[in-house]
Amino acid sequence: MDEVTSKTSESTQIAGFWRRLPFVELLSVQRALQQEPSVRHAMVNISVNKFFSNEKGTTTTHIFGAKPYLSKRMTNLDSLANQSVRIILDRDPSAANADIIAVSIVYDYDIGIASAWHSQNFAFSPAQWRKRFVSV
Repeated sequence: MDEVTSKTSESTQIAGFWRRLPFVELLSVQRALQQEPSVRHAMVNISVNKFFSNEKGTTTTHIFGAKPYLSKRMTNLDSLANQSVRIILDRDPSAANADIIAVSIVYDYDIGIASAWHSQNFAFSPAQWRKRFVSV
């Protein structure tokens, strides 16, 4: 096997490995969010929060999170939050099993001598998000 064939085979194996990981859906969500015209870049994550209490025992909350960073200031963040969750549910069907889908929309700037940031958070169950879609 020559060097070119060996490298091609190795690349194919690595690509195949990544396709089998659960992160493929997360990457798909991130890329789709970044395709939105008002989004400069986006981060996505899945987290599990556990709370231990003597009274209630253990409470576990599964959260699918997205954080789109805006390229310019927007006024209708509800619309972008709804669109972000539509993308999440479309690209990663397992998000429908999360207890909460949280979207934190961020607008920030840093010009060297001044910087600022503003974020607005939206966190609902998948069923509550679907109700928001209908009411819009």
